[in-house]
Amino acid sequence: MTTLRRSLKSASQRWASIAFGLGLACAGWFLAGCSGPGSGPQDDPAFALDEIRAQRSLAPTEPYWAFQLAQWRVSTDAPALARAHLDTALALDANYAPAVALLSGREAS
Repeated sequence: MTTLRRSLKSASQRWASIAFGLGLACAGWFLAGCSGPGSGPQDDPAFALDEIRAQRSLAPTEPYWAFQLAQWRVSTDAPALARAHLDTALALDANYAPAVALLSGREAS
């Protein structure tokens, strides 16, 4: 009887170790897929543009969203559109520092 118990205990410990190892591997695989570039729709440039536009429609008088559109346009190499969005942000608030900084950086280059 004690031999059977020992054998069952040993087998259950091995299975627990295997299950724990598989759990860690699955967690690592899952987390690797959830982080970094390309991990979800938020990394899609079109999704980012849609999200910025949606937020801007909720707060059209905030220069932040026009600035975000300008940054997005800079990242997609559309300088004319970026400049137009920066002008919009500065029309809403002529002293909006992030837009002024981005504009001066664009003008310097």
